[in-house]
Amino acid sequence: MKYIINQKFQFDSSKNHFSNLETGEEMHLEPRIVKLLVLFVTSPGALISRCDAIEKIWQNYGGADDGLTQAISFLRKILGDQKKIIIKTIPKKGYILEAMIENIVPQTAVRKGKYLTIILGLAASIVLLLTNMAWFDHQNPEAPSYFSFQNHHRGAEILTPNYHFLRAEEPPANACELNSGAESPDRLK
Repeated sequence: MKYIINQKFQFDSSKNHFSNLETGEEMHLEPRIVKLLVLFVTSPGALISRCDAIEKIWQNYGGADDGLTQAISFLRKILGDQKKIIIKTIPKKGYILEAMIENIVPQTAVRKGKYLTIILGLAASIVLLLTNMAWFDHQNPEAPSYFSFQNHHRGAEILTPNYHFLRAEEPPANACELNSGAESPDRLK
């Protein structure tokens, strides 16, 4: 996952990469520093206790307390935090990251979301169109029907498209039917 810290630093936890966007300086971070920085950027403003950090990152290793102190010092150095205002120390409790964090969403996730939005929009449009057509049929009984209710083999009525509406009328059988205003006996049947 990629993060922007205070609009000045970029951190890529999947590649253990950290860069200063202003100076262009880049560096590779050791895995424990990455884990600690992930703890901070995933919960900015929250207290990260020394005990939790030692347990999660150093698995209660004997020299973990000194290791955590050195890791905090290193993070402050790369963040330019000489005044200790970005990573605040809460005596006898732990640390708080006071920074603005932005997650950078990979382009593949953006494309997947865009396609999903298009597909859902298209499906909603089709449902809306069919609903409006069925409502129009219900409101105008004299108008040609787009849908018809048919009995299903188990006795339930289901709404089905009326394909007869979509077909053109059959042409007259002969030219006499076109010209005569009276109905022929064949058509009255």
